[in-house]
Amino acid sequence: MSKIINTINARNYRYVSQIPEFKFGLPHGILAKKLTDVGGSYAAINCPSDYIIVCPFNELLLSLNNDKNNTFDTFIINGKTKVSEFKEYTSKNSIYKLLTTYDSLEKTIDWIETKTIKTINTFRVLIDEFHLVIQ
Repeated sequence: MSKIINTINARNYRYVSQIPEFKFGLPHGILAKKLTDVGGSYAAINCPSDYIIVCPFNELLLSLNNDKNNTFDTFIINGKTKVSEFKEYTSKNSIYKLLTTYDSLEKTIDWIETKTIKTINTFRVLIDEFHLVIQ
C-alpha cells in the first residue's frame, strides 16, 4: 500500500500549498486531507512540476481550468480534445499542467509519449477525488 500522508497535523495552514514540504508538488502517496477545498489540486497546478491531474468529471476539469489564480496554463484532455490543440498547448508551455478524466488518461499518456519531447517519467500524477476504504 502507498504511504498515507495525513495533513490533519498541519493545523497551522489553511491550504495544502502552504505546507513547506509541498512547495514543489504533493508528496508520493495518498493525501488524507480530512477536509475538502484545502487546495490539493491547486498545489499541483501551481508548483513548478509537470502534472497530470485526473478527475472523474468534466465539470471538475472545467472548474480547475477556469481558476483565475492558476500560475501555470492548464489544458483539458477529454473525449472532445483534438491532438492539434494539445500540440499547440505543448509548443507554448514548458511546464505542463494536464487535466484529464479517468476515461482519457490513456490518451493523455499516449500523447505525452508521442507528441512531446518529454517522457511520461517527468510527470507527477494527482488522482483527484480518490476514495479509499481501509478495513
